[in-house]
Amino acid sequence: MEDLTPYLRRAAVVMGVILRVGGGMRVKILNALAEGIPIVSTTLGYEGSDVMSGQDILAGDIPEAFATEVLRVLSDPNQSKQLTTNRRRLVEKRWLEIMLIRTFIGVYRNEK
Repeated sequence: MEDLTPYLRRAAVVMGVILRVGGGMRVKILNALAEGIPIVSTTLGYEGSDVMSGQDILAGDIPEAFATEVLRVLSDPNQSKQLTTNRRRLVEKRWLEIMLIRTFIGVYRNEK
């Protein structure tokens, strides 16, 4: 599979998985989170993640609402920056938790 990272890094917004039925978290959302790119998705598109609509991601479940949120990100640099900042904190927090847990498990296993 082709590495999408170069394309993501040039994107102003990622239109997350546009689902109206289905479930489960999508990898595209994780990739955009890791790159710090503003995301617009349907609620089903980011289901299963720790993101919050309006804070970390923008969501629209009907075409008009979805388009409005995409235009909002593209036309409002402050909104875009805030979404990026919020998500970076979320990603950093999650990775920090994972690193701490792995470290703890490593120390525990070595002491046994």
